[in-house]
Amino acid sequence: MSFRSLTVGLSFSPSDAHLLRYAAMLAAHGLGGAFHFLHVVVPHGRAPHDVDRNEIRQQMEAAVAADFPAARNRATFEVRVGVRVDEFLAAVQDFPGGTILIGHRRGRCGKRSLAQRLAMLSPCSVWMVPEQAPLRLERVLAPVDFSPHSAASLERAIEIARRAESEECAALHVAFDPSTIRYDEREDDVRGREATAYQAFLRSVDVGNVAVTPVFDEDSNVTRAILRTAEARGSDLIVMSTRGRSRAASILLGSETAQTLAESPLPVLAIKHGGALNVFDVLMSREYWSRPTPKTN
Repeated sequence: MSFRSLTVGLSFSPSDAHLLRYAAMLAAHGLGGAFHFLHVVVPHGRAPHDVDRNEIRQQMEAAVAADFPAARNRATFEVRVGVRVDEFLAAVQDFPGGTILIGHRRGRCGKRSLAQRLAMLSPCSVWMVPEQAPLRLERVLAPVDFSPHSAASLERAIEIARRAESEECAALHVAFDPSTIRYDEREDDVRGREATAYQAFLRSVDVGNVAVTPVFDEDSNVTRAILRTAEARGSDLIVMSTRGRSRAASILLGSETAQTLAESPLPVLAIKHGGALNVFDVLMSREYWSRPTPKTN
């Protein structure tokens, strides 16, 4: 199972109720065999021993019992004290192959830096759920750039669609033609080459019995195209790769994924491929040095 465990970050805010209901929805679709609920206390000058972890854990258990009662027999609870990103990274080391599920409060300032940093640094995939996001997985959208990483991300999107018995799994390819002169024959040629590349790409993807709908768009801003397409198609989830085509993309979050995490009104699942790599691994990897373009995902 690709989503055999979920680490659910609780913030002790009203938005936790929505995140727990979302987790319950995932569990109902067989996404998440075990759940690890985590709350990180930022000390703000307090010593760690001043934090009553037992009281906080009891409050966590009560919140889960109220909004996600089915998790009672397959849940663990943990309270950590420190910097949120650091403590999340330390906690998920005990759950290899899992996924981090975190929320984002409606109207909160900032660019969801926690989600972005976890997607960049964690060995786990990160599933970011904005407050009041739809509690359904009927339409899944997977942006693809025809790379092996986007093929793997599309397979995860297909798996989610299959488990949720969803109506659609759409694969979006965003292209940009910088030509200043446009004419019908050229546009037909570009569309034809994109369709051919898509068919070749899809042959490398295990689609099972799920129908994958190809979607093509053109924009110089990939995130803008992704969010526009998601809104037009009524998508419930965007599934993207955390890695792009650049040599540094294995350790730096792809620019389009980061921007989508920051701006999307919909849940975004940033898929991590192969765990975290260090700088030396990237510099020595033939896979990344052999790529011809400096584009990120």
